Amino acid sequence: MFSPTTILGLVVFAPAIIVLYFPLGKYERYFKANKALFMILVGLAVGMGVGFFSMFFFLGNIVLALLLIALLEIIKFLAMMQRPFRMKYDAPFYGFAFGAGISVMMVFTFIYGFQLFALDPVNLVLILLLSYNYTFVQASTGGIIGYGSKKGDFWRYLIRAFLISGLHVSMITFFWEGRFSLVVDFIILVIGAIYGTFLVFYVYSEIFPEVVSDKLQELEKEKDDTNST
Repeated sequence: MFSPTTILGLVVFAPAIIVLYFPLGKYERYFKANKALFMILVGLAVGMGVGFFSMFFFLGNIVLALLLIALLEIIKFLAMMQRPFRMKYDAPFYGFAFGAGISVMMVFTFIYGFQLFALDPVNLVLILLLSYNYTFVQASTGGIIGYGSKKGDFWRYLIRAFLISGLHVSMITFFWEGRFSLVVDFIILVIGAIYGTFLVFYVYSEIFPEVVSDKLQELEKEKDDTNST
């Protein structure tokens, strides 16, 4: 009924749909949906480019893996430094969407580059967990970098995002090395998924409410100033 490409696409994109729909859904009144969609699409294009580029390197090498992560965080940093996002309260939402777009397409490219086409349940679960790992972590660091852009504390939050991603990818390199058993690979990805879930929850429960609260206070102050005049 469905082609292998369609099935693999659904498996890879499922974490992105979840991470975009639920965390962002509650706050959809506070950012522009078309702008977030644009950032997702740009992220997909960037993710494809980075994914193809990374296939020339061995992702099991921790140095190369960290360089790749540094590249991803710098790309998100440069995006959030642009005028539409710089010092804007809604930058974390767009950084979050941008990071999710990058990561999901990067994983999709990995699958084709490394020919992970098997549709057996074990392979599909591993691909789902791999996509979950990258998508949740990269979306979170995008939100964190966007938060730094909103606060004007650019470099501090770039470094924080790199450390967060670096810790994650240092663990995932053991998966890419391919020298451990399937059980160990599964455990590594599960631990990474838990780590990514914690990061998304942090952005969702700490950063998003704070930027919304700041914006509401700003609007209330403007309203009071208008009434007083």
